[in-house]
Amino acid sequence: MAVMLDGQFGTYPYTVANNTIASSLFTSLGTWEFPLDVIGVVKAYTTRVGGGPFPTEQTNKIGETLQQVGNEIAATSGRIRRCGWLDLPVLRFANRLNNFSQMALTKLDVLSEFAEIPVCVQYRWGTKLINEYPSISHEFYRCQPVYKKLKGWKEPLGGIRKYKDLPNAAKYYILFIEKQIGVPVRFISVGATREALIRKE
Repeated sequence: MAVMLDGQFGTYPYTVANNTIASSLFTSLGTWEFPLDVIGVVKAYTTRVGGGPFPTEQTNKIGETLQQVGNEIAATSGRIRRCGWLDLPVLRFANRLNNFSQMALTKLDVLSEFAEIPVCVQYRWGTKLINEYPSISHEFYRCQPVYKKLKGWKEPLGGIRKYKDLPNAAKYYILFIEKQIGVPVRFISVGATREALIRKE
């Protein structure tokens, strides 16, 4: 997630020079504070470009499938993105920093490749279980993902335009994310075109 590349709050030193969280808007505009309505744009799985800790990374056939089906190539650098299962502790951290009012879940169609979809719900850090990105970034290397395995749907989603027409397992995946983060998913993309967008009322 782009939040983890933030120069102050991300996985330093594997970050970028600029800020990537919503509140950096104010320093860019040079104006007083006003309320932000932040839509968190979240992939249905997790990706990262370049180095740095990545607890849910799949350096195997699963990761290759996510890369290929999801066309995970960085637009600017042309580097292939590292891919892994959805990381909810990082998503909770992103929500705390940005205060999402709603979420847009992208690339849900890519997960149609899998009969079972693990989701990281916590980290095991030594003998402790933690629910969010650790306060000291280098401790992230020691975090081991704790997975909740959800049922896949193994159905193409590209032609679906209404939420009610999604497979039940896909709906449950969305509901699970909403309950874990406490933020509603309002938009779901099921393809690369602008038309492949479902609005969830």
